[in-house]
Amino acid sequence: MLNRVLSFGLGQRALVLAATLALVVWGGLAWQRLNLDAVPDITTNQVQINTETGGMGPEEVERLVTFPVETALGGLPGLEGTRSLSQFGLSQVTATFRDDVDTYFARQLVNERLGRVELPAGVERPQMGPVSTGLGDVLMFSVESEKRSPMDLRAMVDYQIAPQLRSVPGVAEINVADGSVKQFQVTVDPQRLAARGLSVGHLVEALERNNANAGGGAMERGGERILVRSVGVATGIEDVERIPVATQEGTPVLVRDVAQVGVGTPILTGLSTKDGKEAMIAVGMMLKGANGRNVAQALDAKLAEIRTQLPADVRLTTVYNRANLVDKAVGTVAKSLIEGGVLVVVVLLALLGNLRGALIVA
Repeated sequence: MLNRVLSFGLGQRALVLAATLALVVWGGLAWQRLNLDAVPDITTNQVQINTETGGMGPEEVERLVTFPVETALGGLPGLEGTRSLSQFGLSQVTATFRDDVDTYFARQLVNERLGRVELPAGVERPQMGPVSTGLGDVLMFSVESEKRSPMDLRAMVDYQIAPQLRSVPGVAEINVADGSVKQFQVTVDPQRLAARGLSVGHLVEALERNNANAGGGAMERGGERILVRSVGVATGIEDVERIPVATQEGTPVLVRDVAQVGVGTPILTGLSTKDGKEAMIAVGMMLKGANGRNVAQALDAKLAEIRTQLPADVRLTTVYNRANLVDKAVGTVAKSLIEGGVLVVVVLLALLGNLRGALIVA
């Protein structure tokens, strides 16, 4: 059998050479499409459901939010189990499916069940997490400035940096590990509110009812159609202060008459640091099944482009790049293969005493 193979190879040299070149080209193309990563992703096939619950405590969150969501997911095709986390202001439910269940089909099933869940007033609708995994964080970057407040930096990330990064192919989400979201905060004066015979409910209702734009159709005048709209969205502290809460004896009672309005941030439930100092850190998450190295490189290139658009006092620094870790891991493997190949050639040369024969066998 071996003689036949050798005879065929020697007699059909052109064919053997062409087949070898074809295998080399095919291997090169397969290498370019191969998903490279430093560690294997063994995350289960899962869908995460997050629900913001305002000021609820952990017990109320578990009883009024987490339990109804978990119950609604029962009986889904391919569902293996659920686990949950209930803490102040947040309910997190993770549904685990079989590996053969398509991720997007599983999310569709979960979304249909979530539409039936009845939650208490004031609780946000449940939202599914990004289509990513536990090893989806491929790039982290910090945003710093000595001249700007954390609220200004957070607004810059939310409205200028993150939208551009989300457009990068393979990116599932950009998460910001910072709670400096700008808010208009209304601090009620109980004495002034009670003196006017009003309650906190009246104030909340007035703020919700008078913070929106409304369309009034259109009107014809002089052969022109003029759109009619009412602009009521609050854009500053004065706008909030002038919102009417009630009318007493023909005089409107405004928000500023019963409360103080200011600008602030939500209650912090976490903190990110860099070099021992508080910093704004954002994380780029890749889509499940994407090439982590390619996505990290694309995000880093996009960050370099965004840096040219930012003010001079704002520093955008890459803190962690998965591509660097993958390159080092691949470099280690390549070095080991080269050293092993050289060692094999040396051993065969010592045993055979013929360099050509050693290279052929190796």
